[in-house]
Amino acid sequence: MLATLGTTVAGQVFVPGLYRMLASWPAFLAHVATVLRPHLDDAATRAAGQRLLAAVDAEIPRVFSTLPSMPARPPMPSARRAGGSGKMRPA
Repeated sequence: MLATLGTTVAGQVFVPGLYRMLASWPAFLAHVATVLRPHLDDAATRAAGQRLLAAVDAEIPRVFSTLPSMPARPPMPSARRAGGSGKMRPA
């Protein structure tokens, strides 16, 4: 039932988190899927979804530009940097 509420994004099925949360209540999820299915297949709804997806995709470069750079390698735990045996030393 959950897969019927998915959509295809970049060739892969994507099921929104809201529907996955509703999966805890299978009967309610079945009702939601039954009621929403005709609306999800509607051309106007699909077009609105595509516009929303394009708007989100257009923001990705701006969001990524505000993120800090990733370190070249992850920092090592302080016990290893100190040349110890790998066991944590008391502070």
